[in-house]
Amino acid sequence: MKKIVVALLTVVSLSTFTSCKSGVTLSQVRSQEDKANSSLQDAHEEMLALAKMKEQYSKDSKEKRLQELRDRADDIQEDIDRLEEVSASNNSAVQANVKTSISSLKNDKADIETQIDAVEKVEKENWASAIETINVSVKNLEEELKKITANLPAEEK
Repeated sequence: MKKIVVALLTVVSLSTFTSCKSGVTLSQVRSQEDKANSSLQDAHEEMLALAKMKEQYSKDSKEKRLQELRDRADDIQEDIDRLEEVSASNNSAVQANVKTSISSLKNDKADIETQIDAVEKVEKENWASAIETINVSVKNLEEELKKITANLPAEEK
């Protein structure tokens, strides 16, 4: 954001200084002022859109991650259920191996459920303070643009 502000001020300043070396008319200055204001407005809109998009991205990423973890937990539960069915119908040697596998899968599922809890606790990103900073910065730049052109006559004579 600071780079955009600096870039805009640099462009306005350079065009003001550069224009002083030649026969610049009031209409050229006003045209440059309009371009600077338009560029500032475009930058403002784009930055606000970026902040809102970033909020949505963080929300969507969280939802996607939760769905992935829940799907994995469901798959593990299905594996546990199948193994429990198998262990009931087999001999004791097979049952011991199946119980070990079931125990391991239950641990995996518990780990995933812990991850789900952690992701659920992550709060949505809130860029309201950044948006406010953007608005204040743009207002400051608008005031600087007005200062630059404040002493110009209303119309060329």
